[in-house]
Amino acid sequence: MPMSSPAARPGHVILRAVLTVLSIAVLLACVLMWWMTMFDTPQPVASSADTQGAAVAAAQASGSE
Repeated sequence: MPMSSPAARPGHVILRAVLTVLSIAVLLACVLMWWMTMFDTPQPVASSADTQGAAVAAAQASGSE
């Protein structure tokens, strides 16, 4: 059903404006969080093979005593 006039629902303009401002605020918050963490040094992550090898070595060391 076509609307007779674009001013028939003025609440939609307000809703669109509020959602636009909210989306821009969320985007800026994401960019700010990215910017704050961009220069952090990455922490070394042990691979599963290293972790498994360390567990086997620890088990052998405790079993031989």
